[in-house]
Amino acid sequence: MNSIRIKLALIAGFTTLVLMIVLGITSYVFSKEALIDEVLKSTINDVRLLKSNIGDFERDNLLAISDLQKLILQKPTSELNSEEAFIASVGPHLRPFKEGGQFLAAFIGLPSGKMVVSDTSTPEDSLYRVYGGDSSYMASSRPWYQGAVSNNGLFVSDIYVDSETKLPCFTYAIPLIKDGKLIGILGIDLPVTNIQRQVENFSNRVFIYDNSLTIFASSDQTLLLKKDPNIPNIDSLLRANGTLVPLHYLRIEDKMDRISVCDFIESGARYTICATTSPAEISQPATEIFYINLALMVIMGIISILVLYVIMTFYLKPVKAIQDGLKNFFEYINHRTESVNLIPITSKDEFSNMGEMINKNIQITNKGLEADSLLVGEVVHIVQEAKEGRFGKTIVQESYNPQIQKIRLALNEMSEALFQMVGNDLSRAAQVFHSYENNDFTLRIQDAQGLENGVNKLGDSIAEMLRVSAGFAQELESKSKELESTIQRLLQGSNTQASSL
Repeated sequence: MNSIRIKLALIAGFTTLVLMIVLGITSYVFSKEALIDEVLKSTINDVRLLKSNIGDFERDNLLAISDLQKLILQKPTSELNSEEAFIASVGPHLRPFKEGGQFLAAFIGLPSGKMVVSDTSTPEDSLYRVYGGDSSYMASSRPWYQGAVSNNGLFVSDIYVDSETKLPCFTYAIPLIKDGKLIGILGIDLPVTNIQRQVENFSNRVFIYDNSLTIFASSDQTLLLKKDPNIPNIDSLLRANGTLVPLHYLRIEDKMDRISVCDFIESGARYTICATTSPAEISQPATEIFYINLALMVIMGIISILVLYVIMTFYLKPVKAIQDGLKNFFEYINHRTESVNLIPITSKDEFSNMGEMINKNIQITNKGLEADSLLVGEVVHIVQEAKEGRFGKTIVQESYNPQIQKIRLALNEMSEALFQMVGNDLSRAAQVFHSYENNDFTLRIQDAQGLENGVNKLGDSIAEMLRVSAGFAQELESKSKELESTIQRLLQGSNTQASSL
């Protein structure tokens, strides 16, 4: 019984546990995929937001430099047609422009190679300074100057370290054309820190690299102004698959799977924004939750097994009663006990119905066995009487067992046949035979049957024979007397004759 409860509890508990684990794994897989999708959507949104912010930053800078460009070009030609007049007229605007826009430097490169600039090296009491135009420095040979001339419009440089501030920066340069003539290149140096502050606000790993594949802004500051070995791979995937799509690659350092989402910033130069993440990092919370849930499932499985065991122990109590009742009943059937008890069940369920059916059958079987016991008693009594020579009695008790009922009928038929063939009581025939042994042939069997009739007829025959023999004896005696009388007469006659002689 205990084994059944344990087995049922274990089967139910383990089945529940397996189903819970399967459900947990399924939920984990779908949750992991959904989480990755949500994180990728968030990453794409981060890239779009950062691109929008940087776009606003670029538009503000472009608007600022364009406003200064317009201001300069609106000046009278007389203030711009000579280098000295140009410097005297435009130079004073550079310092206010630089400080208002929080630029590292505001400058104008002249075709002569001279540089009019307001930067950190400009004396505090001066609005600008002029240098170059000789072998020490030629503005017209600088990349930003040539780039603006080549583009005939805005030029944005790659990131570089400013020689004055030693800070990473990039340059915006735009040509100044008056009456179809290039009179200079207006430029500003912007610190990367302005973009870096925006990048640092993102929780994901975000970075921006330029055409030289150098990272100049990153949420991970250890990557700043470095050529990360993974950037060429990311850049190749980006150009092959397009923007704002997940780019899967293995990180060179540890061969871990990474996902990047990138987009281009189109300006005078092309910059690339990327947000990168790891599927392992994305799924880590889901994995941790899964393992926690798995542990809870195991604990709940063990608890459910114990609870099921207790519940089944309570609800399977009738089974124990049925087991004991059947054991007692079988011992009664096998004649190991003399009585049988009904199964005590008080529940109102299937076990109660089962117990009632078993009790009904116990009662029926008990009645049948009692009837069979009475029938056997009658059989024993009849057999005992048969041993004593008495026949003719029948078995009155009936049996619920069809086979025993057949035996009862057969024994009754045999008893009736013996009664008809032998008679009611062989002892009476024995008494008659004993009387015959004593030459008493007058005793007869009353209500004779079968063999008893033969005994009576034998007595009658013997008696008749004796009567005949007695008649013969009397007649012989009479004849003997007559012969004796005749002989006496003869003797008397002889004696008379002899006397006469």
